[in-house]
Amino acid sequence: MKFLSKTVSVLAVLAALAPAAASAQTPPANTGAAANVNAVFQDALWQVSTNGGTSWSQAFQVQSPPGVWQAATAAYSWISATPSGSGGGGNYLFRTMFDLTGYNASTAVMTFQCAIDNYPDASSYFSLNGGAPGGTCGNTYNGYQFAGVNTVNSGFVSGLNTISFHFVGDGVTDGLVVGDMTLSAARQVTATPEPATMVLFATGFVGIVGVARRRRTA
Repeated sequence: MKFLSKTVSVLAVLAALAPAAASAQTPPANTGAAANVNAVFQDALWQVSTNGGTSWSQAFQVQSPPGVWQAATAAYSWISATPSGSGGGGNYLFRTMFDLTGYNASTAVMTFQCAIDNYPDASSYFSLNGGAPGGTCGNTYNGYQFAGVNTVNSGFVSGLNTISFHFVGDGVTDGLVVGDMTLSAARQVTATPEPATMVLFATGFVGIVGVARRRRTA
């Protein structure tokens, strides 16, 4: 029975050395999903800049969005540079960050829906890690509503990533909504011994156990 227990221990060691299975990474947050519930209503996971990214502040969850905007849900809501979504104007940048440490960045795929106020044009786009524009939000006729799923499947890096949304507001009502965020990526796989090497390792380990057992009984 003692010999059997040692063999089981070896099998447990080999199982621990097996490659990690692919796993879904926690997606970045929808807009408004991390807003606090006090009088400030700032979104803890989204930042906004109105000066080209020179400085950033936490975005606000808009408390009374205009009726033409995409309807808010429990999973996502509009954010802006002000709690009301009015005032300000100018060149907006909104961003959120997510971590791919421990995942293979080349396998990452992210999807989401988004809408903006104002209407999308050449100056309205999203980008990953400061790369080339990846597309826009909404559509030419109704930028305030979702217009299909956006997919990003390149440009990810191991570690911290940033997705940002760029558009120009008119200062009347300005805002962004991003919903249905998903992100999947395969875990990094560490090097593992070849099957023949693992068999030799197991055989050698059992042999050592047998020698030690004979010495104790000698």
